[in-house]
Amino acid sequence: MLLRVLDVYPHVEAVADFRTAYDRLSTGTIKLLVTDLRLHANVEGLHLAYAVATGGYRTRALVYGSRPEDWIIHELQRAGAFYESQSRLPLSLRSYVQASLPVQDRRNPVAPDRRVGYRGGRRASDVPTIWNQDYLR
Repeated sequence: MLLRVLDVYPHVEAVADFRTAYDRLSTGTIKLLVTDLRLHANVEGLHLAYAVATGGYRTRALVYGSRPEDWIIHELQRAGAFYESQSRLPLSLRSYVQASLPVQDRRNPVAPDRRVGYRGGRRASDVPTIWNQDYLR
């Protein structure tokens, strides 16, 4: 699935296991690491993010998964990695590749969409039409 989204980029390489990904990181040529949080049922995606953070690479890490614990997402952010849900990844992956990413992911992992809650205030369209007509007289 990821390779179909990224097929327009010439230098995309897919690897299937932690060891190969770790070895490729040590070359220092990887710009963006995209990894599943759970490789072979382990939390190896988090370990790859730690490797990027401690290795001094210019690589940015994007870790995706489905329903991880909140502490794992916080650890990814502390390691300088970005987290994206697996369901949103096909829609957002190109943006990660094309954008100049900030130093740290400051999004709230518990509430991924900040626009959901009520933020107060009224728009002109919220005011009943009758009120507007009486006001204009």
